[in-house]
Amino acid sequence: MKIPAAIVAQNLLPIPPGLPDELAAMTEPLACVLHGVARSQLQRGHEGELRQRVVVIGDGAIGLMFVAALQAYRVDVLLCGGNHQRLAIGHQFGATQILNHHQMTDLPAFVKDWGEGWGADVVIEATGVPAVWEAAIACARPGAIVNLFGGCPRDTTITVNTEQLHYGELTLKGVFHNTPFHVRSALALLASRQIAFENLISDHQPLQALEQVFQAMKQRRAIKVAIHP
Repeated sequence: MKIPAAIVAQNLLPIPPGLPDELAAMTEPLACVLHGVARSQLQRGHEGELRQRVVVIGDGAIGLMFVAALQAYRVDVLLCGGNHQRLAIGHQFGATQILNHHQMTDLPAFVKDWGEGWGADVVIEATGVPAVWEAAIACARPGAIVNLFGGCPRDTTITVNTEQLHYGELTLKGVFHNTPFHVRSALALLASRQIAFENLISDHQPLQALEQVFQAMKQRRAIKVAIHP
């Protein structure tokens, strides 16, 4: 495939030596996550200071990458999902608390208690389900930032409690995609091997099994599957 020289110079990045292809392939989603972290305006914690409380809703690859990326900010992370194995990976990635939503009925109430009666300082929604967007907003403490990162189906809508939004001075952000800076940062983070992103790879399959792989992912029986042509 011939690629214009200007694109090669600006947009093609060499895979660092020793970085397996299956990890290098995670550059794009991780870049989106790093962009999402940057847009969440986190306050980096320091020793002896009260740490920010961050809720990540969703235990898919994106939600788990958010938990991993938040390690650098020294914040307390509550990961909410529905799969014990995925939640265990989130714990390995640094979540200070994990919560299976199948075992509780009122997430905002749980988060409020976890946040000493107030809620979370930052909420990151990573499912793309409109009802979960509403729950994410309800988890926020006054002055919080709610990062609505999971893309919902076209033409869906949500309802927001106007009292909470207005008097709680919430900031709701729709965050999407990445930037060239975050692409380079993601590749560097993967190459550093500081975080065991290989834990996200559920299986290795040949290209001929691609349809079965998509079915497994649709049924949430796999997180990431490395395809080897």
